[in-house]
Amino acid sequence: MDMAKALALGASLTSLSHPILKAAVKGDKETETVLSILIEELRNTMFLVGAKSVEDLQKVPVVVTGKTAEWLRARGFNIENYARRRC
Repeated sequence: MDMAKALALGASLTSLSHPILKAAVKGDKETETVLSILIEELRNTMFLVGAKSVEDLQKVPVVVTGKTAEWLRARGFNIENYARRRC
């Protein structure tokens, strides 16, 4: 879900290493399983927000709260604009 959040906030790509490296130590099958789970989670998240493609994630409304909202506001982002977006 963190990958979907990052993409929705405007990231052009995301990455992660810890779960993949941890699985890689156990072997190819475990790595394949972890990657399949991650892909399925991203697909499920996209379905739930109505995004048919990764590009659509950057168009869905997003409500930003907490530390992320504080961080974005401190850097000049208007977070209300994220909540008003339309697909």
